[in-house]
Amino acid sequence: MDPIIQICVPPILLAIVAAGFGGLISICAGAFNRADRAETEAAAEADDQAE
Repeated sequence: MDPIIQICVPPILLAIVAAGFGGLISICAGAFNRADRAETEAAAEADDQAE
């Protein structure tokens, strides 16, 4: 195997995996944030109707 391939490929693969993992975390965080915001708005609306 070519030494250039042995040196260059692992960091590239690591960067691709890290980017994918970061994107997944970002998507999950956005989904949880949206759900939390919806829950907060529903609670605020219930409080408004109770008054």
